[in-house]
Amino acid sequence: MAFVVVDDYQHRGAATLLLQHLVRLARSLGIRELLALVLEDNREMLEVLENSALPLQQGLEDGVRRVVLSLEAAS
Repeated sequence: MAFVVVDDYQHRGAATLLLQHLVRLARSLGIRELLALVLEDNREMLEVLENSALPLQQGLEDGVRRVVLSLEAAS
């Protein structure tokens, strides 16, 4: 997954809303996991994913965090 939020709308919850919508849509299509590749220094996006209340697994390689969100948990 990838989100791009124009500067004027950053830090206002746009990425959180996009993630919530994507999760609802993915679940309706039977998708069980979402994969995000996030640069390690992008703390804001990592916080959005960590605060999603979804079970997640993380790994780090070459400065890129691999975050797998499970969509099988109760919504």
